[in-house]
Amino acid sequence: MMSEEKTLNEALADAWIEAVEGYLKRAREIRRAWDLLPEEEKAKLEGRSDAWDPSKIKWVPAEGAKGRYDRADPQASRDFQNMLKDLKEHGGRLIRDGYRYWVFPDQATVGRRRL
Repeated sequence: MMSEEKTLNEALADAWIEAVEGYLKRAREIRRAWDLLPEEEKAKLEGRSDAWDPSKIKWVPAEGAKGRYDRADPQASRDFQNMLKDLKEHGGRLIRDGYRYWVFPDQATVGRRRL
């Protein structure tokens, strides 16, 4: 009788472990898929209104001491304002979607360079 209980307990424990391992595997897959989403898609899914789409911002090619980059002068668009806010919240610099973004000393102009 004792060995039957032990066998049943072991079977239940094994089933529980398998279920947890399956859950963890699926959670890792979901996390990898989430990490591949562009920031603006994540913002939409999270219901955030602070998303910004760099393709909706007017970028002007420029040349600086470190080479070519794109510059966005102050704009009234929501995308630009949200980008500027995001940059300031990250100390004036961030990397996103294959670009490095930074705020110029005037705190209103933004530069970007492809990584």
